[in-house]
Amino acid sequence: MDTEIELYGSDVVRIEHPNLIHCYKTIRTYEDDATGEKLIDVVAAFPSGVFLGYWAYFEPSNNRPVVQLHDSAPFFLLEANKVTNQQEFTLIAKEKKTKGDTENNKTYEYIEKSPPLERKAFKFSLEQDIKRQIGAAASFEKLHVDVLGNIYPALPETSRDLA
Repeated sequence: MDTEIELYGSDVVRIEHPNLIHCYKTIRTYEDDATGEKLIDVVAAFPSGVFLGYWAYFEPSNNRPVVQLHDSAPFFLLEANKVTNQQEFTLIAKEKKTKGDTENNKTYEYIEKSPPLERKAFKFSLEQDIKRQIGAAASFEKLHVDVLGNIYPALPETSRDLA
């Protein structure tokens, strides 16, 4: 049965997608006493590849759903075409000189602090929204959350096994 799933802003969704294991959330941010560098400890946000958060909108031009973490927190995304099974990283926030930057509005690039000797440091981007091709997802499910925080499927027709 091929049914359409109707989604509205702030609906709760669960998406199982292989590329979600490359999203990292901040554990802590601090300054290195010796170098003065801004360091950020991050951990895999979805180690099992399953996202649970809010539906934001759908990009009709390229078949990508746009979803956000439950608290709309930004997250770090591993650079494209890189793969790792590492669950934690320490990143260095290196200030980039960009035209139009002010003291309160600086641009940074995020680089892995201590990569193994056999490879270059990974780069990360700071993102607000998660955008993934829905066709590559193993499953996509709309959920309901009651006032006590219990999570359950919205209706049988709001789930799709895409594998």
